[in-house]
Amino acid sequence: RKPRPDYVVRAALAYACTQVGSGLLALAPAVGNAGWVGVPIIVLCGLCGAYTSYTLGWTIFRLQAAVGEQSLESSPSGSDTDGSSTATSSEERFQSYEDVSAQALGISGRILALVLQALMLIGVCTIFLVLIGINAVQLEQMYQVEWLTKRQVILLAAALELVPCVLMTTVKETFILTALGALCSAICAVVVVISAFTTRPSALRTCLEDPSGSIQWPFVTDLKGLSLCWNTVVFSFGGINVLPALLVDFHSRGVLARALVSFTWRSYLFIIFFYVIVAVSGFAVGGDALASAKVDSNVLIGLQGCKDSSGTVDWSLLVAFASITLHVVLAMPVPFHACAETLELMLGIREKTLKSSCAWGLFWRLPRLLLLASCTALAYLLPFFGALLNVVAAIAGQATVFILPIILSWAIQRQQKYRIRLYDWLLGILCLFVGVLGGVTGLYYGLNDLIGALKG
Repeated sequence: RKPRPDYVVRAALAYACTQVGSGLLALAPAVGNAGWVGVPIIVLCGLCGAYTSYTLGWTIFRLQAAVGEQSLESSPSGSDTDGSSTATSSEERFQSYEDVSAQALGISGRILALVLQALMLIGVCTIFLVLIGINAVQLEQMYQVEWLTKRQVILLAAALELVPCVLMTTVKETFILTALGALCSAICAVVVVISAFTTRPSALRTCLEDPSGSIQWPFVTDLKGLSLCWNTVVFSFGGINVLPALLVDFHSRGVLARALVSFTWRSYLFIIFFYVIVAVSGFAVGGDALASAKVDSNVLIGLQGCKDSSGTVDWSLLVAFASITLHVVLAMPVPFHACAETLELMLGIREKTLKSSCAWGLFWRLPRLLLLASCTALAYLLPFFGALLNVVAAIAGQATVFILPIILSWAIQRQQKYRIRLYDWLLGILCLFVGVLGGVTGLYYGLNDLIGALKG
């Protein structure tokens, strides 16, 4: 199928919707954990994420081009149409993270990529449901009403996601939703910045573990704070996990696919600028108060003053809570489809799901329904936004964003007898170092926080 030029724009919007979302709420608390040094951490993490996303995309292209050339050489001479069809079919062999891992590392690579991708994408979907529940409860507290509990909201949100996640089969079908989701995240970011500049630091003292203490703005805190900050930022740049699915769903091959991958550099630079403004604005007001467990890695809770209830409605925060909640509802289909499509390919039912009639289509969508039920069950049992974010980012985020793309790129280049350039070695080593260090320390502190949240 020939790609359409507007598919690049649509795929880019879906990519941006996944990147800029719930993670921006955690940026100011992340800097609160680390101190002002958290700001350059955001920049470093964003640049490393841009490099690994670009590297993974070009690794896929190298494999597709190599297989396409082999298919053309083996096709009968004079049959240009058949040769072109064979080349396109061969290119589609490498359309996912696990396909590239299998080519580079064998069956063990495929299993490793599948496990890490599943952990990351299921974790993201679970965190999205948790965030919907948390924000809905905050809205109820602002109006001093008690309609639904956090867990009841999670169940309701999962029911709403049945249509875009189960009944729709590709991200392309949810384009309008993802475009609206990107708009909602932009509105939330603007409101967070405005709210930060209109909130007095003294109003955030209630967020401190000791409300009688004073808010501090340290340059750097400790290893735990740095580790939690790094893992939070990694989660905010985890869009690389949906990039292969977007290339497939939007039929972006050849020049258009290269345009989309090239877009990652420009999009990451914009997102870094976006994130730094939000993080600095929040931390400049809240300081280390945003690192409190009461904030739960959600800057909106901090700007509200961590109060259990409020006699007056802050309209700016009301808009922020509503827009980010709507964003999460609309953005969840992107990571969900990436995970569901991988599951369907493993089960060998992907083509049947796409082409089956209505009755059989519902039958082939049962794995999607079970996947959504699993994410809902996890969110219902573990409704802790900050603790879940740190654990998911440490286990799967560091590996899929920083470590695996570099290893796969090096392995494929050696297979194809390409010379790895010096700057690729240096940047790759940097990404591996920060990925391994962040994963080990983040897992230790993240599990401690999750266990503490469960006990509390």
